[in-house]
Amino acid sequence: MASISIPTPLEKVFQGCKTDSEIREKCYSVLTDQPTFHAVRVLLSKIYFSQGYVDFAIRELHVLKKHGDFPVADRILKELGEGDESTSGKKIVAEVSI
Repeated sequence: MASISIPTPLEKVFQGCKTDSEIREKCYSVLTDQPTFHAVRVLLSKIYFSQGYVDFAIRELHVLKKHGDFPVADRILKELGEGDESTSGKKIVAEVSI
């Protein structure tokens, strides 16, 4: 059973996905076809974070920022210590709600 809830606007895209792994694989598939489907990238980041893959979650948020202004991504990255020169290169562990 999936521990990640699918946002209502994405329910149709992820219909039939029952586990986090299936959702993650569907994210890969969708982003391969539509790399600017930002809501899917946010969902993928959320999955990575929930599974403890913080570096991968951060990478997805940085990719998202390259496509425009996303205050939520900026806020999460700031809470994780990313983008702050004083913490650059240091391992940061933080709890954040995505």
